[in-house]
Amino acid sequence: MGGDVSKGNRGKAWEAQLANANARYRKAGTAAVWKTEPARNAKGVYLSKAPPDFMGILNDGRAVCFDAKDIKGTRFPFAKLADHQARDLEAIWKHNGVAFVALRLGGVRWFVPWGRLRFLWWPWREGSGRQASVDAEWLERCAAQFERGDWLSGVEG
Repeated sequence: MGGDVSKGNRGKAWEAQLANANARYRKAGTAAVWKTEPARNAKGVYLSKAPPDFMGILNDGRAVCFDAKDIKGTRFPFAKLADHQARDLEAIWKHNGVAFVALRLGGVRWFVPWGRLRFLWWPWREGSGRQASVDAEWLERCAAQFERGDWLSGVEG
C-alpha cells in the first residue's frame, strides 16, 4: 500500500479543503458556495453529467462557479476539464460571474480565471489550438496562487 494516494482520493481531499473554505466564507458572510452533485435516480444511477464542483454567490451579488482539479504532474491538461463543465463556466463568465478552475498542480494551489483559460481551452477543443495544456510558467503569468483552500483571495473586485 505505502503512502500513495489514489487519484480519486487526492481529488476528494482537494475538494474537502475547498469545501472547508466555503464553510468559513459562509460563516463570515463573504460568500455562499456549495458542492454540487449530479442528479441521481432512486437506485443511485447518475441521470446527468456532473456540473462544475462548486456554485454559489459572492456577497456582492455575483455568481461564482468553479471546478476543482488536482493534478500530480507539472502541466494541467485541458482534457481534464469536460466539455459540459467548460460550457457552465463559460455561461457564468458571460453573465459577469466569477468562473475559474481551482487547480492544485504538483501541490501548488492556483486560481485559474476562466476568462483567461478560455482563450486556450476553446481553440484546443475545436481543434484549432496547438496548446493542449498549461504549465507553471503560464500559471505564473495568468493565474493567482492561494493558500489552503482560500480561493476567494484570487477574486478580483
